[in-house]
Amino acid sequence: MAPAFAPNHVAKVKALSREGYFVNGAVTRVQDAGGRFTPLPDPDTYATEVGFIDGMPVCRHRQQPALAQG
Repeated sequence: MAPAFAPNHVAKVKALSREGYFVNGAVTRVQDAGGRFTPLPDPDTYATEVGFIDGMPVCRHRQQPALAQG
């Protein structure tokens, strides 16, 4: 869940959860939140930096973070 990047998506998932849509489901992955941009050392073709924010893969171009597409 990344409300800073996808507030509408997070709101929809929370609504589905309240309605019981995920009852008896399993959590397959949990990431610890870090809070800061953690860059990766490898270069990227489309962004000036790539890394993670709160466990989410992100790219940064001109200091504007965005979720990484993959």
